[in-house]
Amino acid sequence: MKNGVYSKANSILELRGGVVEKKRDIMSYLLSKKDKVSRDRDPIIYAVLKDLFVDEVDGINIKDRFYLRDHVVEELSRLDQSQYLRYLRYRYSYEIYPTIKKITEYPPLVQIEPTSICNYRCVFCYQTDTRLSDKKNGHMGVMNLDLFKKIVDQLEGNVEGVTLASRGEPTINKKLPEFLQYMSGKFLATKINTNAYLLNEKVIHAILEADLQTLVFSADAASEPLYSQLRVNGNLEKVLKNINQFHQI
Repeated sequence: MKNGVYSKANSILELRGGVVEKKRDIMSYLLSKKDKVSRDRDPIIYAVLKDLFVDEVDGINIKDRFYLRDHVVEELSRLDQSQYLRYLRYRYSYEIYPTIKKITEYPPLVQIEPTSICNYRCVFCYQTDTRLSDKKNGHMGVMNLDLFKKIVDQLEGNVEGVTLASRGEPTINKKLPEFLQYMSGKFLATKINTNAYLLNEKVIHAILEADLQTLVFSADAASEPLYSQLRVNGNLEKVLKNINQFHQI
């Protein structure tokens, strides 16, 4: 996978210009495949190419039509061309199957929760409800490595999208580096969300070595006191320091 970093602070016009060029290259590659794909042998890619290159949309519900949206173009551009069709099979099923109500044996994307525990108590989050977040009530826990491996083994070859996030903060799990190492190279669309408070050098190296497609630093304000008001127990100065360390590494 090619390295690529996009910051929301970048000029949206600059980003859009880059996307147009990338999309042109991707569409050129896909056009070369258009007459070589059989509906019987590869129905998903056949549907993708039909939607992308169709001139008439009569009879096609516009919401059921597949497009190369900007973020999809960005994700595709980080892959080798040899992986384009594999990725598009995943992306088509992720975007279109819910609208046409098609159910398959495996979902296109699975969210794995390394832990349900969080070190923050964000005002907009359910973690503020002690009936759920209080350890004594038995709803909180940390996934062990054996269970994680079992899940990954079941998903490999059947699912392309895997996100490490849910109710808790993934970096709380001390086995996260081992999680990342074990899943590395097995999926095309991998993602992790973190508040970055517990980010350290070991975890940073594990994230980079795992070749994740998307890393999300979750924040709802870029200055104090709003950050601490929203993300209770957080420390913006520490978070920025950790993110800067990530950038330097």
